[in-house]
Amino acid sequence: MRSDIRRLREVMQPPVSIGPDESIRAAAERMVAANLSAILVRSDGVTLGLISNCDLVRGAVARALPPEDTKVSEVMNRQPFRISDDRDVASALLVMRARGVHELLVQDFTGQVVGIFCDRGCGVNEAEGGPYA
Repeated sequence: MRSDIRRLREVMQPPVSIGPDESIRAAAERMVAANLSAILVRSDGVTLGLISNCDLVRGAVARALPPEDTKVSEVMNRQPFRISDDRDVASALLVMRARGVHELLVQDFTGQVVGIFCDRGCGVNEAEGGPYA
């Protein structure tokens, strides 16, 4: 295996999460505070899906839903695509392009979600000149 190939476990964002019954305002605030474009939705340690900037815009803003009264569960993605943490960045980007998505849940060999891989706005390695530098 080539040593210059970046694995997802090296570049994924760590899992920041929110509960499904919290408000979308709280989700947006958490994303802004962590400089992330998506966060996990979890309840009792179980990953239920994710919520992203796109979910907030399409699911709430475009429908004029009140941010304080709209629950994360109302606009979240319940079936995000998953990928193994040992896959390389290039193959993950190909999967994203083929599926038309901007985020993938990253899981370890046990199936446990260990992070999120984004094609933009992940806050990963940005100091080095880009999210996958």
